[in-house]
Amino acid sequence: MKKVEFTVDDGLTPTDMQRFAWSRWFGAGDAVVRGLYKGPRVDARGFPADPVSVAALADKGIVVKAPSDHRPGRAGHPNNHYKMVAELYVQYLGQGNRAPVKHIAEKLHYSPATVSGWITKARELGYLPPARQGKPG
Repeated sequence: MKKVEFTVDDGLTPTDMQRFAWSRWFGAGDAVVRGLYKGPRVDARGFPADPVSVAALADKGIVVKAPSDHRPGRAGHPNNHYKMVAELYVQYLGQGNRAPVKHIAEKLHYSPATVSGWITKARELGYLPPARQGKPG
């Protein structure tokens, strides 16, 4: 089979054709045809919120992930969950308990590793003071 190469006057090459963001532009074109495109918009975080803007950025080599692609996995718990865990932690410490994570895990029927992660998140949210190595609290 004979290999066919082509060029365009302004220097478009087969490599350029491969790198072109075809799927994004087809999605953008579809949005325009269906009347869904209302002009450039950005979401609350400053990401392009319409397919044409996303396709234009992709054409320049800038990949913009959709918010759903931004952070895969579970959404986590609401802040009041971490506050409740922190309150239990402080309560067990106040009773002189030397293994509060273990007791919270038993009470809530979760593994100590899970509860430990919740305690870390509670610290990040400011419900507990910074950890001290080797000491509960």
